[in-house]
Amino acid sequence: MTSVPTIYTSPYCDKCTKTIGEYERRHRPVKTIDVEQTPGALHALTAMGLTQLPVVITDEDKWSGHRLDKILADIGKGNRDAS
Repeated sequence: MTSVPTIYTSPYCDKCTKTIGEYERRHRPVKTIDVEQTPGALHALTAMGLTQLPVVITDEDKWSGHRLDKILADIGKGNRDAS
């Protein structure tokens, strides 16, 4: 079974909202972390070279920005793992 992706967000981040929405429309749960409310989160992300929100971290990948190609690949993998 695939674990729940973690999405690092910020208030008023349109790309964050779009990314979360792509998962929600496909009934895939996500864990969200607000970088403004989580001490050290933004520093940890930038240390990994991820400098644009949203940041999505899955079991097998991580990326920054609204990446529909990666979102759909992750959702497709989750659907295959659930079968």
